[in-house]
Amino acid sequence: MKITNYILIACCLLLVAITPAHAFETSNDSYNINDADFRKLPNQAFSTPTPTPTSVPQKIMTTETNNSFIHISIDPILIDFGPLTATTPVIRTANLKTIGDNYYLKAYEEQKLKSGNQLIPDTTCDDGVCNEARSSIWKNNLTYGFGYRLPNFENDSFRQFSDISEGDNPVNLLDNKLLQNIFQTKIIYKLNIQGTQKEGIYSNNLIYMAIPRY
Repeated sequence: MKITNYILIACCLLLVAITPAHAFETSNDSYNINDADFRKLPNQAFSTPTPTPTSVPQKIMTTETNNSFIHISIDPILIDFGPLTATTPVIRTANLKTIGDNYYLKAYEEQKLKSGNQLIPDTTCDDGVCNEARSSIWKNNLTYGFGYRLPNFENDSFRQFSDISEGDNPVNLLDNKLLQNIFQTKIIYKLNIQGTQKEGIYSNNLIYMAIPRY
């Protein structure tokens, strides 16, 4: 019997909009005003439309095998970070719930946040060494990238998701802890970009798996 027959999956879609900055110039003595963009500003909001996914992943997955029951859900399934401002981190929270006996909880990302050929990297935290297996402090607004934390992490500690496109194995969210009955937790996502990040609509899928122990 292959374990892959009984892996339950909940999927979370990430969306990010990065828009161009608009500015005008003034000078004193001659008082020059470059108003090419200034004329557009009153009562006008600059925004990038959020695309509608062609297929929305299921929020809840349930199965029964050999008299055992496993359920996994993630809410919300769409995490919209909205338009971002450089060096201003954005935090989003999701609720993860699983029900079952003797199962492990794992997760991975399908790729980096991506728009065309442009990527937003995963964070390496303030010390530059956090990864999918090691959490570290992320408080500096000049530290960029995407990461997550769980309530059992140390304060302000984050880590990366495993990137399946780079051959990483799914990460054990709870350090290989065997779960029983009902388990609920919050997953806190953090995203911060630098000023040179190219504009665009960035997206990615996060996959959460409940894997029974055999």
